[in-house]
Amino acid sequence: MNGIVQIRFMGRFGNQIQQYVVARKYAESVGAELEVPDWVGKDVFGLTDRPYSRELPETSDPSVGQTDIRLSGFFQTQRWVGTLSRAEVRGWLAVQPNLLEACRSVVPPEPYTAAHLRRGDYVGHPFYATVVERSYLRACTEHGLGPIDAWVQEGAPRLVAGVPDFLPDFVTLMRATILLRANSNFSWWAAALGDADVYAPVVTDHIGEYDADFVRGNWPMIAGHDLCGVDDLHLPE
Repeated sequence: MNGIVQIRFMGRFGNQIQQYVVARKYAESVGAELEVPDWVGKDVFGLTDRPYSRELPETSDPSVGQTDIRLSGFFQTQRWVGTLSRAEVRGWLAVQPNLLEACRSVVPPEPYTAAHLRRGDYVGHPFYATVVERSYLRACTEHGLGPIDAWVQEGAPRLVAGVPDFLPDFVTLMRATILLRANSNFSWWAAALGDADVYAPVVTDHIGEYDADFVRGNWPMIAGHDLCGVDDLHLPE
């Protein structure tokens, strides 16, 4: 191996997925050993990466081929996401069968339409838009999607004993037939790992409560960072 690449996790599950896949792809591209601190994704996806062996300098902008570094950042730009393949990412991040089975009790029977209402720290945040509920309902009418069968929101999580508290909601979004996602990494990655017909809110340059239009595809905004959708991010099957 040509040195070590580590990742420092920041934020919650959706952000951590982003950071993990970017670091894993970067380590592969430079022929380095990937080292990962303990995180919930290890158990969710059955990962066996090596833990930290030593302290390394942090960077969010490595030079070409640089190793013996700890990547630190959110990496929500085309530069990083464009290096990924959807097929390989889905191979890395397969929710463990026992966890999928445990979540089944709170996931609607397929086919179903799910919507992600992102609230939490978005409410009153100086940078993020909070897409209002009527936007989702109007999108269903405008796109001929029918009713929403499952709403996913932090204030009313689906809980299953012995399962990480966020996972039933993530699986609900991931297994949906039709998904109206939020401007959030959480539902963006649920869409990328699932097979839903995805609709996304257009929130460019908007802050606070916003009645957004929805467009078909897993794009174009994640929490204020300009990202295109799965196809436009060069994640071919």
